[in-house]
Amino acid sequence: MSQFIDILRQHLADFQRRYAHQITPEIHAAIHAMLSCRCNTARVSCWGCQTCEQQLEFPLSCGHRSCPQCQHGTTCDWLSKQQAKL
Repeated sequence: MSQFIDILRQHLADFQRRYAHQITPEIHAAIHAMLSCRCNTARVSCWGCQTCEQQLEFPLSCGHRSCPQCQHGTTCDWLSKQQAKL
């Protein structure tokens, strides 16, 4: 789990209370997405082996552009491509 998401979860109530008048619907959606990222057991990806018929379930990522768990890899890939262009 991301440190940012752990901090967000720990201090969410205080954050919402302090900045309630500044939090837009987009920010609410981002927070909800990040807090449910890879931990919502209702949304899983099922993978199975055709040989041994073993099946595994993995929680899905939220895919939100602000989520450090989902976008860290994408951001690193983009940065590497930009550095290679230089």
